[in-house]
This record gives sequence, structure tokens and C-alpha cells, in this order.
Amino acid sequence: MIGRVASLVTRRIVEGCGSGHLGLEFAARAGRDEHTRQVLTPMRRDQREGAARSIAEVAERTGVRPAVDLHQAALILHCLTNGLVNEHIANPEAVDAEAVERALTAVLTCLLPPPPSDDPPRS
Repeated sequence: MIGRVASLVTRRIVEGCGSGHLGLEFAARAGRDEHTRQVLTPMRRDQREGAARSIAEVAERTGVRPAVDLHQAALILHCLTNGLVNEHIANPEAVDAEAVERALTAVLTCLLPPPPSDDPPRS
């Protein structure tokens, strides 16, 4: 499941550079302009809430317990995806689809570790 999610998000990051550029512009402007910040803040909050709901759904379907609070996990993923968009825009040769997918897979695996095995530990 983590591989499918990482692949889907990777495609959106790599193929959606136009929206990535727009996101960068809005974030930069929000730092200087209160009106833009008032528009952007609820949008970003909604994105994080959507991520939290998605994480909860994956956890429920798979029986995995997130390693951190859902809202913390959502913040981590939100920041990671924004950062990956920025890095891909700035250096698409180095931060290509493979690099993006590896980063997402690593973080998702840490946030949604497999459930502990019922087998007794081996000595």
C-alpha cells in the first residue's frame, strides 16, 4: 500500500510542476501580504486535514498504528511534499521521480510501520 501511495504522490509532484510553481508564489507572497496569508492559511490547513484523514484511512484498512499523532504525521507529509515539489522544480535532474518516490516511501514507512508480528522474538 505504501508503494502505491508513494507512486501516486510522486506522479502528482513530478507531473504537476505548474501547480508547484503557483504554490511557491503564493507561499512567498503570503509571507509579505496579510490578505494572501488569510486565503492561503485555511487552504493549507485543509490540505493537512485531508492528509490526516488519508493516514487514518490507511491505518484502519491495514491495521497499522501510526508512529506519531495523525496531525503530526499530516504535517510531516505536507511539509515533505511541499519540499519535494520545491526541490524538483529547482533541480529536476537530481530530484527526479525516483528520488521523490524513495523519499516518500522512506517517510511513509517510518510513519506507518508494519504491525508487530505475533511471532515470539528469535534468540
